[in-house]
Amino acid sequence: MLLLNRGPMRVTEWEEIHNPVTGERLRFLHRDAATNSVSVEVTFPVGGRAVVEHRHPGWEKFEVMAGTLDLTVDRHLRQLGPGQQFTVTKEFHFPANTGHEETVVVITAAPADFAERGIRATFGLAADQGVTRSGRPRDLLALALISERGAYQIAGPPRWLWVFLMTVLGWVAVIAGKRRQVAQYWPPTLQRPWRR
Repeated sequence: MLLLNRGPMRVTEWEEIHNPVTGERLRFLHRDAATNSVSVEVTFPVGGRAVVEHRHPGWEKFEVMAGTLDLTVDRHLRQLGPGQQFTVTKEFHFPANTGHEETVVVITAAPADFAERGIRATFGLAADQGVTRSGRPRDLLALALISERGAYQIAGPPRWLWVFLMTVLGWVAVIAGKRRQVAQYWPPTLQRPWRR
């Protein structure tokens, strides 16, 4: 197991984040170099809003530690309890807690940098009131950068249209200077997608 590239794990502003729209609290646990994955512990509050329906490259494993997680994958609801897990690949999905107690889930996702950038930017936009109550970003230029040329997709338009729009809007976002806004949500050591 390889720890995050920021030295020994300790609680800092970078290790624990909160999404005020969904109510989720998230703690970064570790990275695994062998699988190029990042693991996080997410606490979904009672009555919190569902995460926006989305899909992305790679995989994402949900392992329930406490409570019940409603995981909708391609419109099929899966209810997972403590000790149960499910791995999503490229399907549209969204987790939610519709139970009467907090739900704690360990999520492991790959590729690590892509997953971490998406999580941090989404939580950052929510903290800055950059998303609607349904979790959809208000700022399409920031969304275009976060989507990394349409690789991250919110449910709605067909894939080809999404990729086209996010690619074009991504270039507009670069010209408009949006990189700085999005990059503020990432620790200095996290690889920027435009510096590969």
